[in-house]
Amino acid sequence: MNQGKVLVVGLGLSGLEVCRALKGERVVATDIKLETQFDGKVIEELRRLNCELILGSHDVGDVRSFKQIILSPGVPPDLPFIVEAKDSGVEVLSELEWAWRQLKCPTVAITGTNGKTTTTELIGEIFRRSGSNVFVGGNIGTPLTRAISDKQDWDIAVVEVSSFQLDMSPHFQPDTAVLLNIEEDHLDRYSSFEEYVYSKISIIHKARAKSKKAFIVLNGDDPNILKHFQPDDFTYRWSRVDPKAEAYISSSTINVAIEKPRRIEALFTFPEDKVLGAHNLENMAAAALVGLLWNIPERVIWDVFSHFRPSSHRLQWLGTFNGVSFYDDSKATNVAATIRALESFDNNVWLLLGGKDKKLSFDKLKNVVNEKCKGVVVFGEVKERLFNSLNGVVENVFKAEDLEEAFSIIISRVKKGDIVLLSPACSSFDQYTNYRERGLHFQRLVRNVLRQ
Repeated sequence: MNQGKVLVVGLGLSGLEVCRALKGERVVATDIKLETQFDGKVIEELRRLNCELILGSHDVGDVRSFKQIILSPGVPPDLPFIVEAKDSGVEVLSELEWAWRQLKCPTVAITGTNGKTTTTELIGEIFRRSGSNVFVGGNIGTPLTRAISDKQDWDIAVVEVSSFQLDMSPHFQPDTAVLLNIEEDHLDRYSSFEEYVYSKISIIHKARAKSKKAFIVLNGDDPNILKHFQPDDFTYRWSRVDPKAEAYISSSTINVAIEKPRRIEALFTFPEDKVLGAHNLENMAAAALVGLLWNIPERVIWDVFSHFRPSSHRLQWLGTFNGVSFYDDSKATNVAATIRALESFDNNVWLLLGGKDKKLSFDKLKNVVNEKCKGVVVFGEVKERLFNSLNGVVENVFKAEDLEEAFSIIISRVKKGDIVLLSPACSSFDQYTNYRERGLHFQRLVRNVLRQ
């Protein structure tokens, strides 16, 4: 085996960052996209780094020629050449684990089907305002490898972790693990929902492998989590139904009462209209538990909460025109996220649904769509299945080829007091590079209306 050769698979943000960090080593980089589909500056940089590029395919030759294969997030680990490499004894790991092995600071890792980005941002800001030199990244958009490339003396790393990253990170062991929720998602990548559940649950076992006293912060109301995990002295729950949970959410209040490793009490009370979406109180409860367990004062945490605004493309208010309000929730890439978005509004919602078919069931959408929506327009690859599922549930259900056509259908029908919500319940990869690109397209369409 050639001991000096590394293969980087996937040349998005993570793959490019790994190539930069490996400057001076023998690197082969591959991506299924053609060279013409990349920004020319990216290709120029990779060539300056002396990376051998294999683009438009994964024709990498003899996999035994690599000492290590590093996968970017979203690269399926069951690609034939990756399976062959593992079977041949080649080390295959995620960009996350590759970077984590080189970190010299503690790690807080956050996963879950929904809420990862918001909670990661909250926890990161809590550490930042406490005076820590904190790296915030991972699946949130800034690869963990950046923490290595920056060569800073980080006090702590707060990292969003996807199920795909967990699957390919066999030795990743965070000091604190946060598990927000497990809802049906990514069934186009997993053979069953149970397999997806085990992927998410693995973050707890990874933390416990590092220390039996590693902090585990989890959703005490999620049956998919609770049935796979036995609580102990270093498990901390938030709950809406159990007043004995370490963080009890009641209406717009979070009441924290921790017994171990020391007695901690805190109370966070929000104005009724301060936080859009009940799910954000759950994200804040998780963040509060982490901050308090890491000895950050209550006043610092409250300061972060008082300035909190949802991140871009997550129930982001875009403006109001003639009494019609527009919200971008493009980050809602599964059914559970869309349900949570709809539950944030009273009714009179015109909902934009659609995208790539992830093989999810849409049955759970029916009741909330019936209760909250005046109309639904479905678009993209999955439009026929969505239409068949929701037709008759609400009076107005329409089909469109793409987001622009769907938006036009809605604009011709909305009235004062209505809400236009992009909350697709599907990934964007049928027509967009990612959910951000989809959200930005929606925002351009909305701006055209607001300028009228």
